[in-house]
Amino acid sequence: MTSALTETEAPERELKDGRVVAIAGPVVDVEFPPDALPEITHALEMDVELEGHKTTITAEVAQQLGD
Repeated sequence: MTSALTETEAPERELKDGRVVAIAGPVVDVEFPPDALPEITHALEMDVELEGHKTTITAEVAQQLGD
């Protein structure tokens, strides 16, 4: 399984790269560079490929934990 993660904001899409650190049930921990933190309630789009099938998963930023 591979995944790439970007933060998006409508209507313009400014993409920022992040990295999935952990998944626990419905919670996905994502790490972004300090100068590229997504805003609360913004959408995160994760492009996932599993067994040859590609799909985009959308999640909402609910909390920023810091360091």
